[in-house]
Amino acid sequence: MINFEQTLSEVAWTEILSGGSVIAFDLVASKTVEVYMTESDTPPDVNAKGNDVLSYPSGWDYVAEGLSSGQRIWAKGDNIIRGIR
Repeated sequence: MINFEQTLSEVAWTEILSGGSVIAFDLVASKTVEVYMTESDTPPDVNAKGNDVLSYPSGWDYVAEGLSSGQRIWAKGDNIIRGIR
């Protein structure tokens, strides 16, 4: 696993899994981020509604495990995420 930091945007989806099978991250600021899972390398429509991720004081804010190489996790929001993948 490697550490990563990703700056997100509210106006575009960013693919954050990078072909791995696990990802865990924390939000840097207490602002909601949306995540959206697909099996396509095409980003979701910018207006598509993802699942909200909120910041919590203990543990990772978001964890996904056991993913296959064809799956993608997209994120958007006015925030920075830090974690491992």
